[in-house]
Amino acid sequence: MPSVASADVIPLLTCAPGWRSTNAGHSAYCAPTPCTSDADCGGGTCTEVARCMRTRPMDVGDAPPSDPPATYQEPLEALCSAEGSCGIGTDCVHERECTAPPAASSGSCAIGSRSAAPLGGLASLALAGLLLGRRRR
Repeated sequence: MPSVASADVIPLLTCAPGWRSTNAGHSAYCAPTPCTSDADCGGGTCTEVARCMRTRPMDVGDAPPSDPPATYQEPLEALCSAEGSCGIGTDCVHERECTAPPAASSGSCAIGSRSAAPLGGLASLALAGLLLGRRRR
């Protein structure tokens, strides 16, 4: 009788535009898309970026712990300062990554932009206020 293998499923994360869900061991995280040229970026640009990285412990699931413990470098959205430094507990790492193409524009609104969201929220609040005002009369 053949044996059945089991595998751990690591969930995909919803990441910022230009970033992808990836994992180190059982640790899922978002990371910029690495590249060597613009051709790797699907319309974006391959750019050298100085990004802050944080060393994190790796979740190894049921595997026995290692000595020293396994770690991975988690990229942060923050970029390094002009002096090449980051906050406490982070390192500045230079890597090539895809940067998203500029949003296509149509009139005064940018496609893919969230600039109209606050106005939609204000309109919803105004409508709710009008409806509540009518109920009280």
